[in-house]
Amino acid sequence: MEFMEFNHHPVRTHYKVWQPPLLNHKPTTSPPSPVHVHIDFLHQTTHRFYNRPYHDHDNLRRHPELIATSRPPPSKSSICIPAHSFKSYPTASHRIVSRVLANLRVHPPSQDLVADRVVIGGRRYIDSVSNMGRRVISVRVDVRTVRVHVRDEREWVVRGLMESVSEEERRGGGGMAAANAEAVRGLKRKRVVEDGGESCRVCLEEFVKGEKVTCMPCRHVFHEGCIKTWLGTSHCCPICRFKMPTAD
Repeated sequence: MEFMEFNHHPVRTHYKVWQPPLLNHKPTTSPPSPVHVHIDFLHQTTHRFYNRPYHDHDNLRRHPELIATSRPPPSKSSICIPAHSFKSYPTASHRIVSRVLANLRVHPPSQDLVADRVVIGGRRYIDSVSNMGRRVISVRVDVRTVRVHVRDEREWVVRGLMESVSEEERRGGGGMAAANAEAVRGLKRKRVVEDGGESCRVCLEEFVKGEKVTCMPCRHVFHEGCIKTWLGTSHCCPICRFKMPTAD
C-alpha cells in the first residue's frame, strides 16, 4: 500500500527565557569573581498531521482535518559561560547560544531571535540586585516548536487520473495519443451561471460564476486551459474515457 506524502508547512516557534526561583540566598554588596551564567535549554517539538480531503460526492474541498499528533521526547542541553561575555554585542555568548540552539534543531529562522532574548535576559539577571553575591546565575530557556504537515487528497486524485490514463493506453498498445488539434478547437464553450456547482475534474477547483468553461462531447465540463493541457497528452476524457479523434 502506498501512503500519501505530507507536505511541510511553516513552523511556529514559541520560547520563554526565565530565571528559576532563588532559594536561601541573601544578597551581598561584593559579588565574587568570576561570575558564570548557567543556562539550561529544553526544546520540545510537536508534529501535527492534517489531511485535506477531497469529497468526490459533492466536489468540495474541505478544511484540513487533524488526524494525528506526535510529541517526541524533548531535547535538552546545558552550558556555563562567563558573565562578562554578555557585556558587548555581538557577544561571544550569542554565538555560543546560537550553536546550542542549532544542535537542538530549533527552527533556523528562530535561532537568532531566541539567542537575542537569551543575551538580553542574561544581562538583566547579571545586573539584578537579587543575584548579587552569586557565583552562578541560573537561566532557563524553553523553546516549543509546532511543525504542521498536510497531505492533500486533491493532488492524489489528479495523480491517479493521470496514472490511469497512462496504464490504460499502455495496455492498448498505442501509448499516450494526443487529441486532434482541430477537434479540440471545435469543443463547445459556455459560461458558468452560478457559484458552488460543478468543478473541473482536472484541477479539481470549483467553477466561478461568469467564467468560460469547455464542454467535451460526452458533456463533461472543464476549465479551458486544463482540458487543453490534458488533451495535449491524452485523447480520452479524464472522467468517462470518451475518446476524441487522435492527432494521427
